[in-house]
Amino acid sequence: MLHKDLGPLVSSAEMSRCINCTRCVRFCQEIAGQMEMGQAFRGEHAEIMSFVGKSVDTELSGNLIDLCPVGALTSKPFRYSARNWELSRRRSVSPHDGLGSNLAVHVKNNRVMRVLPVENEDINECWLSDKDRFSYEGLNSAERLTRPMIKQDGKWQEVEWQAALDYVANALSQVANCAGAGEIGALATPHSTLEELYLLQKLARGLGSDNVDFRLRQSDFSADGKRAGAPWLGMPVAEISSRDRLLIVGSFLRKDHPLLAQRIRQAVKKGARANIVHSADDDLLMKVENKAIVAPDAMAHTLAQILKALMELLATRLGHPETMAKSLVMAAEKKTGVDAAVQDVVVGSTAAA
Repeated sequence: MLHKDLGPLVSSAEMSRCINCTRCVRFCQEIAGQMEMGQAFRGEHAEIMSFVGKSVDTELSGNLIDLCPVGALTSKPFRYSARNWELSRRRSVSPHDGLGSNLAVHVKNNRVMRVLPVENEDINECWLSDKDRFSYEGLNSAERLTRPMIKQDGKWQEVEWQAALDYVANALSQVANCAGAGEIGALATPHSTLEELYLLQKLARGLGSDNVDFRLRQSDFSADGKRAGAPWLGMPVAEISSRDRLLIVGSFLRKDHPLLAQRIRQAVKKGARANIVHSADDDLLMKVENKAIVAPDAMAHTLAQILKALMELLATRLGHPETMAKSLVMAAEKKTGVDAAVQDVVVGSTAAA
């Protein structure tokens, strides 16, 4: 069998081991949602391959490596870099999305060599997305800064750690003394650990500033102080597969939460109805019952109309269409902090109906 190029993540250099079990083919079709692998030719000439001239591009492609029972498909980044018995293993949790996929980090000489899934039926089952599996390569990138640098005369110069720390301490003290501690802000990446975030806020508050945040790409903070607790699904992740109606709002689900998309895909196969409200028409590789593709500034109005329709339906079933709809709006505002403008849209639309 010839070596086929499946892309930058999965190697097929050992396809002579292949026993044509078609696990990889079935995974792409049944779990990943797109048929990117197939069996060509017949009899003793049968071969497993990707479609001619194409690579395996699913965001779950790394699972093909785990599925292959004979090692015909292997990890390109990890290939020939270490022996299995040379690796120490550390349990961890994915930092790339809110799902919290369980994983094991394999380390050799204080260097991350690979990441594998840890089975947890309540979260990620036995799968792992490619960004969780292969993002460790960024840790070992030659472009990553490993020493502190200070800009002098318009050029970045490497310095010792003590010199860098003194420079930062003096600069922050100068700002606090001249402009006030309120002018100091601390921004952290959302991928930081809890320990790192704790130390950052302790440092900022030690300087007298409460300006600590991790929302690097958010510009609208009008909802601050109106939320009760942290936003979450409202149910265990595993229960998504048993839902019969699903509403997806403003998410490129396959890229943002690949394993959540996989669960929804399985639910749709069982008869669930998926509905989307989004500013872009994204292909979820599943049947979508209804789509509302609207401009970002029309998102709130569209959601208000959906809320209106739901309340009208509920009120009709309870037998008090007009008064019940208004009371439901008030209850929704009290519970969720719905903006008054949105409430007006809902109540006005309900009254007009």
